[in-house]
Amino acid sequence: MTRQDHDDHEEKQCDALHDNARAHDLIAMLQVELSTARHGEYSEEQDAECGEHRNNQKRGEISGHRRGIVLQELELQKNHRRIEKVIVGSLSDDTRAALQRISTATITLQLLKRGVRNVYMRGVAPLATSEERLVGPAVTLRFIPMREDLSTPDMLADRENPQRVAIDTIEPGTILVIDARGVSDCASLGDILAERIKQRGGAGVVTDGGVRDAAAVAAVGLPVFAAGPAAPASLVAHTPVDRDLPVGCGGVAVVPGDVLVGDGDGVVVIPAALADEVARDGVAQEEIEDFIKLQVEKGRPVIGLYPPDAKIRAEFEEWVAAGKPR
Repeated sequence: MTRQDHDDHEEKQCDALHDNARAHDLIAMLQVELSTARHGEYSEEQDAECGEHRNNQKRGEISGHRRGIVLQELELQKNHRRIEKVIVGSLSDDTRAALQRISTATITLQLLKRGVRNVYMRGVAPLATSEERLVGPAVTLRFIPMREDLSTPDMLADRENPQRVAIDTIEPGTILVIDARGVSDCASLGDILAERIKQRGGAGVVTDGGVRDAAAVAAVGLPVFAAGPAAPASLVAHTPVDRDLPVGCGGVAVVPGDVLVGDGDGVVVIPAALADEVARDGVAQEEIEDFIKLQVEKGRPVIGLYPPDAKIRAEFEEWVAAGKPR
C-alpha cells in the first residue's frame, strides 16, 4: 500500500467514525426526548473540534501517530458526546411539597409496593444535622480512580473539567449527585464548590465520597449528604470524567432526572416516572399511620391494626371526617 493509499484509508475510517457518531447522537437524542422529556443542544466546541480534526486529516498535516490518536478521540466522542444543557424533567410544586413532608422510610415502602427495591443509598448521611431535608431531580457527575498522568493539579484550571462544568451549569432546584465509588477517605467536594452550587440555586449535593472543610461546607447552608468528612483533595483519589449520564452512588443507580429525597435516615432515589404517585400515596400512607400510632398509644394491639384491615380503614375515615381528634 502506498503512502497515499494509506492516507486515503485512514481518511475513510475517520469519516466513518464521524458519521457513526452523528447517527449515535441522533438515536440518543430521540431516546432522551421520548423517554424522559428532556431536550438540549450539542456542544458547538465539540463539533468544531471534531471538524478541525477531520480537516487536518484531509490536509495531511497530522502524522500517522497523530491520526491514530484522532481516531481514538472520535471514537470517544461517538460514545460520550453529550447534550451540553440538560433540561431536567419538571417536578411539580405539589409533588415537591409532598416529598418535603414525607420520610424516606415511607418512600422506600411505596417503591417496594411497586417492585422497586434498590433505592436506598448505603453509607450516605447528612453532613450537618439529622434534620437536614433534600428534595429535587438529579444531575450527575462521575469520578474514576486517580491515575498520575490524568489527575494533575493542572486539570483544576481546565475549563472543560467535568466537575467544574457540572457545578457552573447546575440548574436551580436540581441536586448534584457525585459517583465517588464509595471512597470515603478523599474529598469529592469542598466549601468553595458548595457555595457556587448554592449561588446557582442548586437544591443540594449527594456523594458517596468524602467532603473536605466539612464545617465550612455545613456553614454554607446547602443540604449535603455524604460519606463524611475527608481532608485530602479529590485529585488524591479521583479523576472527573463525565456528567449528565447514569451513575452509581451509594450502591444505587441514578439516572439524570430521577428524584432524590434525603432526611435524617439517608437518601432515597425515586425513578422520575414514579415521583408523582409515590408523593401522593406517601402522604396518604403517613396520614393513616398517624391514626394507627394514636391507636397504639391508647393500648390497642398491632394485629389487624398495622397494616390496617378494612375495619381500621373505616375507623380512619371516620377519624378524618371528625377533624382528626387526638
